[in-house]
Amino acid sequence: MIKFGTDGWRAIISDEFTFDNLRKVAYAIALYLKSQNIGSKPMIIGYDARFLADKFAEEAAKIFLANGITCLFAETDLPTPVVAWSVLDRKASGAIMLTASHNPAQYMGIKFIPDYGGPANTGITK
Repeated sequence: MIKFGTDGWRAIISDEFTFDNLRKVAYAIALYLKSQNIGSKPMIIGYDARFLADKFAEEAAKIFLANGITCLFAETDLPTPVVAWSVLDRKASGAIMLTASHNPAQYMGIKFIPDYGGPANTGITK
């Protein structure tokens, strides 16, 4: 089950955190952006150094692009605060960060950072 908690959704890689589930989350975020009429602004996509983080980020970018949302894709792994700051700096529609933060190495997560550059509140993640 995909359930957003503090700052996003985390799960064990290849158990619940799969490419199929990631696509569902990315699609839901794309729909949210469109519903807020901010899908015309670019989406920033970042990732950390965890296993497959860059590949999950690439897959999410494909979903955004397929929904008409341009992406600014990180060239290398980055810390989450850099990605969040970039939302404001680039006047983006938001960002996603592929990371599981402080969780053990077998976890992966996706954080959605809305256009205000902070954590997505529960009104958004519902």
